Amino acid sequence: MLFLLKYWKYIAGVLAIIALLGAVRHNGYNSGYDKGATTIQAQWDKDKRLQEAAIQRARDDAQKVKEQNEKLAKEIENVLRPAIDAATADGLGLSERLRNYQARFASCSRNLSAATGAASGTAQPAAGEPDNSSAVGEAADQHFAACARDAARLKGWQDWYAAVSQ
Repeated sequence: MLFLLKYWKYIAGVLAIIALLGAVRHNGYNSGYDKGATTIQAQWDKDKRLQEAAIQRARDDAQKVKEQNEKLAKEIENVLRPAIDAATADGLGLSERLRNYQARFASCSRNLSAATGAASGTAQPAAGEPDNSSAVGEAADQHFAACARDAARLKGWQDWYAAVSQ
């Protein structure tokens, strides 16, 4: 204990120097840490702004593509609509003519059978007129084949439009 009383000034000086060095180191460490944190935060913010700008550009590009696809789909629909309506009208007209043909053929067959006294219900064409029963069947088959092709084409356009509009 005597030793402490004799050298207390030296011990106090050494402790003061250690405290001073600790304070300087602590202050330097914290200011360096703060500068580093600020730099990292600035880099983070810059990177975040770049990412947001890239995302916005991608969204804008996607919106432009979507608008172009919708415009193209409407143009295609406007081009195809008259053709589809014409095909529908042709189909309805043909079906009406076929119904009328069957009714006329049946009434002609009855009238012809009654007039000729024939027992069968088949009518023969007049002289110089071709037998149209097979031609009507062929025309109907061709029409239904065209309808099937048109339906397949229309289904393709509908699938494409559904894929584009999503």
